[in-house]
Amino acid sequence: VTSDEVCALKGEGKHYSKIIEEMSCNIECSYSVGDSPKQDIEAAKNLGLNTVFCNYGKKGIHYHTTHISLEHENNVKADFVIIKLSQLRDIL
Repeated sequence: VTSDEVCALKGEGKHYSKIIEEMSCNIECSYSVGDSPKQDIEAAKNLGLNTVFCNYGKKGIHYHTTHISLEHENNVKADFVIIKLSQLRDIL
């Protein structure tokens, strides 16, 4: 689901709502996995999804780029925190 499809930025949660509705998902069994506390974790938690924060890299450096996320230290608490994708198997 893209921002264009829902006419909203990721942090608004409309992406999750659209997927949940279209796929008839059970929210209690649904997860958001992401590396942005504000966009991936907070938006999903507000809808009742389980959340997994990917805490990659040193001091908030994302695994896919060299920039430092200003919101990486945001105190939004995910249900789970992982440092590598292989840890998802234990959660799911």
